[in-house]
Amino acid sequence: MFQIETIDANDQLLEVELDGETYFVRLGWNSEAEQWAMEVQNYNQETLVAGIVVVPNVPLLARFHYLALPPGELMALVLGDTAGIPRDGFRKGLASLIYIPAAEIA
Repeated sequence: MFQIETIDANDQLLEVELDGETYFVRLGWNSEAEQWAMEVQNYNQETLVAGIVVVPNVPLLARFHYLALPPGELMALVLGDTAGIPRDGFRKGLASLIYIPAAEIA
């Protein structure tokens, strides 16, 4: 398991290597719903899945593994109050975007 570094922005495009392949993870802040949404793109920046609400402590890709996504799991790890992740939650360390490689899941 490792943490994916985020930045302080409402819209972030993060280039990460997940299980040996390069992907782009986009996090977008929805100010009306006050929640983060996630999109995963392949190396060519083709969208593989979009509109995933970033729910604390829940496997975010579990329903989509039939797609050409990384075989591991992305999660927003939150300790304490898990009602949601505020806009500055990643920056303040209240939440961490983590990836669990496929080898660690079995």
